Amino acid sequence: MPRLEAELTTLRAALEESRARRAAAQRRAERAEAEAALAGQLLALSRVAPRERNGSSGRRRKAGGPAPNAEEEPGVPATSLNPDDGNDGNRN
Repeated sequence: MPRLEAELTTLRAALEESRARRAAAQRRAERAEAEAALAGQLLALSRVAPRERNGSSGRRRKAGGPAPNAEEEPGVPATSLNPDDGNDGNRN
């Protein structure tokens, strides 16, 4: 009978080790699945989003003048450039 108990203890230990390995493999599989989903989302975003160049918005502008923004029309200043009233055209 002691021999059977020792064999049973060995089998239980092997079963626990097998369960631990299975649980670790399951966690790795779930992590890989999550990473694949994230990679797919990033790929989709990279295909939709415009590419930026050197930190700029990617808009080109003519040399010698500031780029127009959404609030003003190209070639028309949004404010008067009168140094007497303290306005030099700088919004800061």
